[in-house]
Amino acid sequence: MRTSGKNGAMRPLASPIDEYRFNGILEVAGGLLFGPAAIAVDGVAGVVALLLCLAFVGTWMYLVAYRRFARRAVRRPAAAPAVDRESIWQTRRRAALTVTGLLVFAACVAVITHMPPGLIGGIVAGNGVALLATSRWLSRWEHAHDRTLLREPRWRWSRAGKRSWGRGRGVMDPQDFYVLAPSESS
Repeated sequence: MRTSGKNGAMRPLASPIDEYRFNGILEVAGGLLFGPAAIAVDGVAGVVALLLCLAFVGTWMYLVAYRRFARRAVRRPAAAPAVDRESIWQTRRRAALTVTGLLVFAACVAVITHMPPGLIGGIVAGNGVALLATSRWLSRWEHAHDRTLLREPRWRWSRAGKRSWGRGRGVMDPQDFYVLAPSESS
């Protein structure tokens, strides 16, 4: 069953907590897969670069971007419309496809630009750490407010509204977030 939501026909809603957690796990694992290449190319310095880049990117992506986007998403989420919910397996499949594409792109960038694999792996893994921290923050918000968060699983390139500036927030655009009250969660 699909109904109209904020923007017309909607996809089944998914848990952003599950989605960001699974994306984060896959990105950390995928980023660390660049470790052997980093060792082969740069030795121990490659692993140090990977770990430093992971810590730097993870910290800054969370503090500067993801935490701010998550706070905006839960500021005033709309009540969840009556649409299907995406199963956890559909969410994981979608996340796996997304991260696979990201890893292929990252590997291509590393080959084309001759960027050290430790740096590329650190960027990917750091983003994964930031997604895991965001997932944890959203989970704590759910428990503190006794609500269930849902999100329309889409990538938003642009958004409507007078403060849109023509840019969306990717998979963290506040207008794609919804909330269920405790009685609706079952």
